Amino acid sequence: MGPTEGDQSCLVSKLRHFVELSEQDNELLIRFEEEQREYKKRDLVRAEGDPIEDLFVVKKGWFIGYTTLPNGKRQVHRLYLPGDLIGTHEVVCERATYDVAATSDGILCPFQKIGLRHVFSNSPRLTALLYSIEALEQVAQDDRFRAVARMDATGRLSYLLLQIVSRLRLTEDNMHDRLKLLINQELIGDMLGLTGIHVNRTLKYMKEIGLIDRTGSVITLLQEDRMKELASFDDRHYKIDTSWFPPLIE
Repeated sequence: MGPTEGDQSCLVSKLRHFVELSEQDNELLIRFEEEQREYKKRDLVRAEGDPIEDLFVVKKGWFIGYTTLPNGKRQVHRLYLPGDLIGTHEVVCERATYDVAATSDGILCPFQKIGLRHVFSNSPRLTALLYSIEALEQVAQDDRFRAVARMDATGRLSYLLLQIVSRLRLTEDNMHDRLKLLINQELIGDMLGLTGIHVNRTLKYMKEIGLIDRTGSVITLLQEDRMKELASFDDRHYKIDTSWFPPLIE
C-alpha cells in the first residue's frame, strides 16, 4: 500500500526541498512507495552478496549499511534516514556490497531496480535530481571520513550530530535543534572510529561545556554555531547546485 492523503511521502518532501516537482514527477516517485515492509530493530534487511533486485525508500525509522571486518569489528558506511534511498549507488552491481540493518523499528518501501527506468525515460529533471542526491551523499560521506581522520572525538561527534540534524530538517518541518538518536553509542563509535565508551565520555564532556543537552537518547544542540566552527562543518544538505538541471515541464 502506498502513501495516501495525509500520509506524505518522505521522499517527495526531501526532493521538493531542492526543486519544484511536476505532477508527473510526483507520480513517478510515488510508484517507488507502492509496497511497504515493516522491520524491527536489529532486523537484517539484506546481506552482503545478496542479489540486488530491490532498492528501497526509507519511510520510517533509521537503518545502517555496514561491513563486518575479518577481526569481527563492524564498519558503518552509511546511515539511512526517512526520505533516503537505499541501494541507488549500487545499481551498477549485481550483488550487495555490504549488509543493511534496522537500528530502530521502521518501514521500507521496496521497488525493483528496473523501476528507475521509468524515471530516466520520462523525467530528465528528476533524473538529474536523483543523480545529484546520490552525488551529495558521497560528498557528505567523504566529509565524515575527513572528520574522522583529522578531528578529535568532540569534533567528530559534533560533525555527526550536525550532519544528522541537517538531513532530518529536509523531511521534518518541526526539526530544529532537538533530536532522538535512533543509533546506540556503539554504532556511533563504529561510524567515527571510536569505542562506545569513548562516545559516552565525549557526550558527557560536550554536555559539561555547554555544547549540547542530553537526556538519554534525546540530544539538544545548545550551541550549533560553535559546534559548526569546532567541526569545520559545511551544511551540504541545505542547498545543491541545480543551475544545470533540465527545465521543469508541467
